Amino acid sequence: MFDRITVLFGNNGSEKSTLLNVIPIKLGISGAERMTSYGHGIYAQRFLDLSSYQLGHDEQENEIRQLPEGSQYMKSEGILYEIKKIQQSSVLVRE
Repeated sequence: MFDRITVLFGNNGSEKSTLLNVIPIKLGISGAERMTSYGHGIYAQRFLDLSSYQLGHDEQENEIRQLPEGSQYMKSEGILYEIKKIQQSSVLVRE
């Protein structure tokens, strides 16, 4: 089913997370952090303005023109935060 995989690798500080954050900004989906937080606001905006994307094709080879409604960007930190809240809530219920 999945015939292509992209692997991002590099040392700490090589901007892997920054690149992953650029994608939802360009796609216009919720959950992305503002690029100004990285101190590269002007460069990031220029990159966003000059970049383009395609969403691919569905099973019938029709071009996908939009992302599913409600699409979100989720970082592992956000998922771990939600798990921690559930765990804490569970502990409070038991006490």
